[in-house]
Amino acid sequence: MRKAMASLVALVATAVTANAAIITYSTRAAFDAATVGRTNIDFNGIAPAGGFTYFGNNLVTGGVSFTTPNPNLFVIDQGFSPPIWDWNSGGVLQSNFGGDITAALPGGKTAVGFEILGGNDSIGWSRNYIVTLSTGDVFNYLAALQPGRTFVGFATTTGFITSVRVGDPVLGAPTIDNFVYGTLTPEPLSVVVFGGLLAAGGLAVRRRMKATA
Repeated sequence: MRKAMASLVALVATAVTANAAIITYSTRAAFDAATVGRTNIDFNGIAPAGGFTYFGNNLVTGGVSFTTPNPNLFVIDQGFSPPIWDWNSGGVLQSNFGGDITAALPGGKTAVGFEILGGNDSIGWSRNYIVTLSTGDVFNYLAALQPGRTFVGFATTTGFITSVRVGDPVLGAPTIDNFVYGTLTPEPLSVVVFGGLLAAGGLAVRRRMKATA
């Protein structure tokens, strides 16, 4: 029985280790399907229609603290100086040449996603992005041509994601929208395996009690 239990524990450890990684998502639909308890921040209604609102280097909204190293953080409505800030998405968050945007999440979160926004041939926003998670994982992306938007999402199967840093290595002016965070749905396989482990443990206890009765 002890050998069987040891084998089952080893199986559980192998299953968890094999899945102990960052999962990435390229669509919001896939991200939503894999997560629960989501909070969405669309930055709409923060800036006046056709205008912008300046936040220095810190904006706190929807439970998230967005910061930049330099005080150039803005929420900009798509109607301001069109088509420069128009991604057909209402308000957007931009570090206007203020460096990376770092988003600090509430505790206990394992999934985060957002849209990265780039320029086009006539509007010179950079399309190059570097995303760094608090886990140390780093990802490079090329955003769609404006007015297209590119969704990037991440989830961890071990520990938590406490923050995410979004950088534009070309201009230092990253622009994001539709920021979302939540919790990864537990994997059914892990539940089944752990359930089997608990059942086997209970069976061993009952057999021992019968043997000593």
